[in-house]
Amino acid sequence: MDTSRFVKLMTLGYSSQTGYYLGISRTLTFFPFFIVGHYLSVDFITNIRGKIHSLYFCFTVVLVVFFFVYFSDMEPGWLWGSKPFSALGHNEWYAGFVRLILYIASFTMGISIMGILPDQLYKFTHNGSRTLMVFLWHGFIVKVLNGFGVIQLIGDWGTAKAMTIFLIMAFAITRSMSLT
Repeated sequence: MDTSRFVKLMTLGYSSQTGYYLGISRTLTFFPFFIVGHYLSVDFITNIRGKIHSLYFCFTVVLVVFFFVYFSDMEPGWLWGSKPFSALGHNEWYAGFVRLILYIASFTMGISIMGILPDQLYKFTHNGSRTLMVFLWHGFIVKVLNGFGVIQLIGDWGTAKAMTIFLIMAFAITRSMSLT
């Protein structure tokens, strides 16, 4: 993706014209991830694994998670990609740089996780090959849990407890949907 297209995608957040309708804002916000996923080769991951020790990848994952926990007062809408910057409470000229930082953190986290993933098949790797259903259904599950107040209840327990509960729920849902 060339620089001009990326700049256009970054400035999209300043427009209130693209919203949740048909997922246009989300599609355009996450478009760089689709492009990178399309062009990213197995050779790239293999090269990066050969040059960087897996402990650095683990450290990076822990560091990014720490910053997200530390800045837990951040509006979650930044991660959804469905709201303009003004709806997130930021009309400032630098709001696009917040999205840029989130892009950098997301790409760094993605590459780090790919660097940690094993090359060989293990008993638990079978679950990872069957996560498409989790991806497709997670929005509905979150809406139901939110409707029953479960998300708010877990959120009131504090960040560390909430993240632990969500992690356990993610494993349980993935496990239950991958049994087919």
